[in-house]
Amino acid sequence: MSSRLTVAALAIALVCLAAVAVFAQTPERVPHLGSEGQAAYRNHLTLKPHRAFVISESGGYGTGFNSATLESAIQNAMGPCQRRDPNGICKPYALDGHVVWGMPEEPVRAAAIARVRASAAVSGGRCAEPVGRDLPSGSPADLALAPRRLVQLNEALDAGKHDIRALLIVRDCRVAFERYKDGLSREDNHALYSVTKSVSATLAGILLHQGRLRSLDAPIATLVSKPSFMSLDTWAKAERITFKNVMQMSSGLDYKSDPTRHPIYAVNIDRLAMALSPGFVADPGTRYNYSDGDASITGAVVASVADKNLYRFAREALFDPLQMANHDWPYPDSAGRTPGGWALRLRPMDMAKLGQLYIQKGEWNGQRLFDAEFLEQAWMPGSVSFYALHWWIGNAREANGTPYFYANGLKGQRIFVFPTLRVAVALSSSLPLAEVRAVDTLIVTAIVEATGSKGPVTEDALDVLKQFQNRGFAGETRIAQTDQDRPRR
Repeated sequence: MSSRLTVAALAIALVCLAAVAVFAQTPERVPHLGSEGQAAYRNHLTLKPHRAFVISESGGYGTGFNSATLESAIQNAMGPCQRRDPNGICKPYALDGHVVWGMPEEPVRAAAIARVRASAAVSGGRCAEPVGRDLPSGSPADLALAPRRLVQLNEALDAGKHDIRALLIVRDCRVAFERYKDGLSREDNHALYSVTKSVSATLAGILLHQGRLRSLDAPIATLVSKPSFMSLDTWAKAERITFKNVMQMSSGLDYKSDPTRHPIYAVNIDRLAMALSPGFVADPGTRYNYSDGDASITGAVVASVADKNLYRFAREALFDPLQMANHDWPYPDSAGRTPGGWALRLRPMDMAKLGQLYIQKGEWNGQRLFDAEFLEQAWMPGSVSFYALHWWIGNAREANGTPYFYANGLKGQRIFVFPTLRVAVALSSSLPLAEVRAVDTLIVTAIVEATGSKGPVTEDALDVLKQFQNRGFAGETRIAQTDQDRPRR
């Protein structure tokens, strides 16, 4: 028995040593980072080479190892992990075919910044004519979108029986593909869940353009009034936290995310007061923590600076100029504040319009809603490389190097924006988390490949694509439903 234990212990030790041995074999060049990312990457390796730790060439944790065991072994040699996923597992960075453990944010952030700036420099994809209630339609072939690749996307969505409620693909301001679930139509609105946050961010951009908001770096306490019952000690937190901090989910407050049971979703409380009630666990601006408390502060600030209810301001400043229809934004709190982070309902067509507005850098039908410079602010990474001003930064590596950004809501609500491809995608669905990730990958991959295809366009492919549109989605609902999930006309 003891000899077998000795052999097992030796095997584990050898694997640990093998992992540690490759730590110096960090790739010298990481092509997808871009020039700014390359410089930051090399500079960081010079300063702290031990932080770039290659686990394997294949991207796995190693045969026989679970993540916790490997993390313990690496931490003993390397120090604490630099980044964790929502389950608390150390999240590796995939770079140049390697998996780099606990790589710091600097080189990844530099690459993200470079992609944001490249996206902001794109000038194409604008609407050629004024847009009314709905975006105009166009043939995928005329818009240089490969119909065959879109057919493959729909085949995959149908094969997975995913509960897709609506999917719209827009290129150059024209709807190239539009499909709804059986029984639904263009006129139904859907609960956006946290896509709402990106709309609130857009409203902040509008306030900047209007001159009502001078800076995103202003402390919260200078932008919204203190609730009368709040203590001065609690309000002092609002003097330390800036508007940008909450929009980047980095207030530093100790919020525990629970999208189904957290009391902040109740309507009989003051959400601003509740959002400011936890203590600090980090200095503002230094720690990302997904928080509907931070988003509630965002909504309260926008309403306060606009000097009107958040929904009313949204209607006047954004929804009406874009001629959006059949929208709603319910569940105000006890102070009458509309939630800045959830509850908005829009038609998928109007979700696509919002994506198109960003492709057009804030201009719509000859009217400027937000400054072109705000685009870079909205998508610039904050304390982490994947989250900006209530917008998510897509993994360009998974998109063949193509930068993209997206508004992200529970159960698979999405607005994808691919600025360099001049594409916006609206998705409404009702999916469990594992399916959300699978569908995201299917859509992002299909968009990148459809725009990059050089093959001939056949009438057969166009006909098949029309057949998919005509028969609608028929996926299975595999996640619990609430009244919010019911489409409404």
